[in-house]
Amino acid sequence: MNDSTNLSPELIQAYRETHYRVEGMEPFTLMVGQVSAEVLKAFAKRGLKSCAFVTACNPYSIALKPEENTILERKLNLHLTAQGLSHTPGEGVHPSNGWPGERISLVWGVSEKNALKIVKAFQQNAFIWVGEVGVPELILLR
Repeated sequence: MNDSTNLSPELIQAYRETHYRVEGMEPFTLMVGQVSAEVLKAFAKRGLKSCAFVTACNPYSIALKPEENTILERKLNLHLTAQGLSHTPGEGVHPSNGWPGERISLVWGVSEKNALKIVKAFQQNAFIWVGEVGVPELILLR
């Protein structure tokens, strides 16, 4: 994680506390800092060693209207598909702060460097990276 940041401690804490839910046939939830048996199982099944949660919603954590976020989410999905990246939809939901859930995509097999490029292109503050040990990490960009 980047030790030098312009983000407030409260925002960083909110990112850490958020539940990152993966949808699909076998839904599961990821938490920052907690090993995920489901991700490790998916890595083994898919022959992968990494994934990342990315979003295009609410750039720089500035709340947009739902219809604006829907457009951004579609653009992100098109971007991921154009890059040939397999992705599963999901939602990031904080358990208690009242911030509306954000649509996210779990991008399978993406490198940390490529995930960084993607979230920068969509003006995000951070993303969740999961390496081969299956522990989600918060990666700050600003």
